[in-house]
Amino acid sequence: MNAVGIIPVRLESSRLPNKAILDIGGLPMFVHTCKRALLAETLDEVFLATDNIKIVEIANKHNIKVIMTDTIHKNSTERIAEACEKIDCDIIVNIQGDEP
Repeated sequence: MNAVGIIPVRLESSRLPNKAILDIGGLPMFVHTCKRALLAETLDEVFLATDNIKIVEIANKHNIKVIMTDTIHKNSTERIAEACEKIDCDIIVNIQGDEP
């Protein structure tokens, strides 16, 4: 079975703007989350799902696989659902981008 982690990330947080890219020890928050998810022995791959080009650029600098999604999503579940359509796997693990 192929298990994939998908980390939905956006910049438009209403409570804390740009939360996903806040610096934590020299790295944006979502980079920490991605790097830790990559350590999971039960995941075959990890993808970042985002609608923001700034997030994509940062992810590319850190060799993080990205799936671009539409801007219309109301929540992370919708963003992950779209990302799932673009990959082939048996199991999807929803990993929140703000939980490094």
